[in-house]
Amino acid sequence: MGRQSAYALRARAGAQSFAAAWDSAACAAARRRIAARRDQGLYARAVEGVAVPIPYRRAVVAVERRYDDAALVRRLGIADPFSEKR
Repeated sequence: MGRQSAYALRARAGAQSFAAAWDSAACAAARRRIAARRDQGLYARAVEGVAVPIPYRRAVVAVERRYDDAALVRRLGIADPFSEKR
């Protein structure tokens, strides 16, 4: 089905179920994109760490890498090992 045909079908009278399925698919795709971005951020903080500058007398003398263990736990999905949902 082409793009124009899909939009024409969506706009047609009596095609509410098609429009609802379209909206549902669009929302699901958006949720997947958001989840992927969130997981990438969690991964970066957990595994690659975050650069934290170390100041001394108004100058940055070093940069330290800090790793976020809580982000790793959330990324792995084991935030609550005693929960019913796994």
